[in-house]
Amino acid sequence: MIRYDFEEAAITFEESRHGRLVVRFRDGRIKDYGNPSVHHWEKTWQCVEAVGTGASPAMPRWRFR
Repeated sequence: MIRYDFEEAAITFEESRHGRLVVRFRDGRIKDYGNPSVHHWEKTWQCVEAVGTGASPAMPRWRFR
């Protein structure tokens, strides 16, 4: 298991749970992003959809520089 702790959430990747990436927020919310290796094109299609509809893709706070 890999775990990263941040101010507002903890992110875990558990191979024993079929490789799921799970975010547990300090306020009790849980966001399960699933296995990052499955449906790897899904992130691309989420971005394409966001351009047309204004929807928010997964992990919107990440910025590329």
